[in-house]
Amino acid sequence: MIEQTLDRIATALEAIAARYNGQTPAANVPTHTVAPVTTPAPQTTPVPTSAQPAQQGTPAGFAPPQTGGALTNTAPPVQATFNSPQEMVAYVMEAYTALGAAKGAEIQAVLSGLGYANINDVIPDHYAALKAGIEALKVA
Repeated sequence: MIEQTLDRIATALEAIAARYNGQTPAANVPTHTVAPVTTPAPQTTPVPTSAQPAQQGTPAGFAPPQTGGALTNTAPPVQATFNSPQEMVAYVMEAYTALGAAKGAEIQAVLSGLGYANINDVIPDHYAALKAGIEALKVA
């Protein structure tokens, strides 16, 4: 079937070429032979023979995927030193003052990374993560 289609295409191309060159096309006489189509054998990847697994590098300019949210690349776990919303807000305001306005504005990114738009919405379960994020800003 494909051979017939290729023959028809070749004949049509010959007719077009003949008209373009001012010749009379040959009458449905193919002037070529069609080679059978073969599929190349699949290539296999050699398996490493050492006991050590193959290492995969990260392409330049790409960071490895984060698996734990916005605070994955922070220092060791930090315990929250506050237990109430009032203490948490006081800590954040003190951190903002210590960081200065430009760097302190990044506290909003920490809040967003935890899924909050407003500091008053942070629940006690996330106090340690909030403090870890803010502490990371202090050392960055």
